[in-house]
Amino acid sequence: MYLPKKSVEDEQASIIPTGACGALITALEDEFMVVRQAGVYSLGRLAADRSFLAAAAIDNLSDMFNDEIEEVRLDAIYALTPLVVHGVLHKEQLDTMLTVLDDASPDSREALRVLLMKATMDSPECMEDSVRALLNCLRRFPIDESSIFRCLGDLGRRHGSFVQPLVVGLLGLNPMFEITEPELDDSTYMAKLMLILNAASVHDPLCSLLPEFVVRHYRYLRSSMPDLIPFVKKLSDGEMADVDDTSRITKKKAVRRETLSLLESLYEKICDACGMDSYKERTAMLKRLVSDFDGLCIADSSIAGTARFVANLIRLLMHYDLVLQKLSCFGDFESVLSVVDEGLEMVEHGESEFCSVDTALLGLLAEYRFRLRVLRVAAQLDIDPRAYVNVSEVLSSEIDSLKERLTALDMVPTAATAVIMAKIAEQVDQSVEKKFVGGRGIVAAFQPGGLTPPEKLASFSTIATKWVEIVEPTEAFKDPIRFRAGLPLGVLFNILLHNFNEEDVENFRIKIAYSTQRYVLFRPRKTDMKSVPMQAHRFLGHVLIESNVWSTAGVVRISCVLLIPQRKQVCLERGNHTDRPFGRRNESTATKYVSLLESPFSSKLAYQDIPIYPMSICSL
Repeated sequence: MYLPKKSVEDEQASIIPTGACGALITALEDEFMVVRQAGVYSLGRLAADRSFLAAAAIDNLSDMFNDEIEEVRLDAIYALTPLVVHGVLHKEQLDTMLTVLDDASPDSREALRVLLMKATMDSPECMEDSVRALLNCLRRFPIDESSIFRCLGDLGRRHGSFVQPLVVGLLGLNPMFEITEPELDDSTYMAKLMLILNAASVHDPLCSLLPEFVVRHYRYLRSSMPDLIPFVKKLSDGEMADVDDTSRITKKKAVRRETLSLLESLYEKICDACGMDSYKERTAMLKRLVSDFDGLCIADSSIAGTARFVANLIRLLMHYDLVLQKLSCFGDFESVLSVVDEGLEMVEHGESEFCSVDTALLGLLAEYRFRLRVLRVAAQLDIDPRAYVNVSEVLSSEIDSLKERLTALDMVPTAATAVIMAKIAEQVDQSVEKKFVGGRGIVAAFQPGGLTPPEKLASFSTIATKWVEIVEPTEAFKDPIRFRAGLPLGVLFNILLHNFNEEDVENFRIKIAYSTQRYVLFRPRKTDMKSVPMQAHRFLGHVLIESNVWSTAGVVRISCVLLIPQRKQVCLERGNHTDRPFGRRNESTATKYVSLLESPFSSKLAYQDIPIYPMSICSL
């Protein structure tokens, strides 16, 4: 007799044999770290799209939070984070997870907070345990303050009814006596407000428990921290111009559109200034525009990267104009060389200090580099016309370098630059017979020498500044550090790298400047560089400071820099120079780098000063 098979739901269908499940559990208990990591990864991937399996895997993955190896614990958190949305965290599971908040690794603590932001608690007791653990974490690790605020805010919005029984205990309310109003400078009190006010936004009965000072604090925080404090209708003053989150976001978008419109109108003035015939009028207008863009950089953080980039571009325009003016009017040729070097440094900053720059602007920077380098050759020839023997080779190399760069960007040179390239190439060809290339002839190829920026930018609102945040050490060192027996000393640093890609991480260096005017570029170990959720990349490791013999106490400055990719170029060679073969490609021994800023809308460099005592010799 034929019996039809029972229909099986898709979610209950067996995706792997039952015996293989035991193999996964065995892998989680293996003595080798790599096997446990593979087991954690496999279980997380299998359960990611299966809610019934995800709920069952929470127990096994949460047990891995007690693993002795940091990498395994971190992998377990990452694997469990997408699974918690399919189930509910019980007290036994949560007790194991919350131990990670006491971990010395900031990456593990941050990863667990991301997990808690997505989790659903089983009971008010679970919520109370989570809040207590987060507040203890805030006391132990003040550097986690902003992350803890966000985590408590999300927990409050997701568990409004669970927060209500905790309000009296959190605020220390007494039915008989009034309590002292806490200060907003108290980070613990601020963390409690993040939880309570976010819960009040979704659970109205909670508002009736709040004392008057919390209502006043809400109105202040709502204005000063709208991204962390949501709109609570029952706590809002009817006379206040308070709006809900939807209206606030709409207003914010309107303000951003107005700011971008202002930015575009100022950028159009740059193009107008480049078309002016008078050098003085053009320079005066460009100086005013630099001031305007610097002001926008400070005023609005959302467009700070674009404003800073355009301000750097205007300064580059003025340097280029100054070089042409000096060479055309037979000015001080020695000063021209320093102005050209400053302009080339601005080009390198524009290429290395910003991200999301479109190819049109990168091509413009490449053309400016070509022009400045060729004008530098002209200035050197004006100083000593007969001193160099490979002028033609240098000029040909600059043309080839520009073509190579523009080809990599899938761009073509502008019409003005194409004319200059043709004139320079013609002089190079004529030098075969004349055996001479003069500086005046090179300068003549740049007349008229204007280079107008593109009228419209594809990346106008997306350009961002690469910057770093020195999280630790948080304060200046109170006591100078001492060296012993000539041994180097390691100082722990925790640095967040914002807007960095993988190539930037490879080129990241820590500059150690000593009081003897000597500096060292410290390359972090790869194991000290990690990607961080909700951030970008993090360096967490020791920076080695060398010992030396100093007669007095001094200061070692630790700053962050980004290496500039080295480009080979042919340098001018004097005729009496016999040490190098003719036409050898010359590479500078000095490493070029860009110093990084401490914020996207500030011009202050990120650094930390470390006081040091002279080295003391240990007595045997």
